[in-house]
This record gives sequence, C-alpha cells and structure tokens, in this order.
Amino acid sequence: MIEPSHTSAGSHERYLGIDVGGTTIKYGLVTEDGKILHQQSVATEDFSGPKSAVQYGLEFARLTEGNLNHLAGVGLAVPGV
Repeated sequence: MIEPSHTSAGSHERYLGIDVGGTTIKYGLVTEDGKILHQQSVATEDFSGPKSAVQYGLEFARLTEGNLNHLAGVGLAVPGV
C-alpha cells in the first residue's frame, strides 16, 4: 500500500526519482527546483523485477498527485550500471 509523506506545492512540473538499492527502492517526487514533495521506501524484494518497480513508481506518482499530467521526467539510479 502506498502511503507517501506529503508536502504541499504549486502546480509546476514534477519529476519522479527512483533509487534502486540492494535492500530498498526509494521513490521521490520533486518539483522542477528540487523540492521533495513525496517520498516512499519499499523493500527491493517486494518486486518481481525492474518493470514492476517502475510501474510502482508511476503508480506512486499518480496516487500522490492525482494524475500524471505534470510528470515531466523520470530519473533512475541503479547500482553497477
């Protein structure tokens, strides 16, 4: 279940950051100037593969913002790449 932390902000573009680690995957939704609006951490083992981890991130962004209309980009950090 997605229960992100919330901080209010205006209606500017949003960017989704996904940081894949060995024990957790961290998601963050930020404004164009880098202000963190929402963040979530999930155990890496909860995902069946990369596709499910990215789909979760998009769902995280959609649920926290109400839609994906303001999502301007996605950044992905993966170890060993």
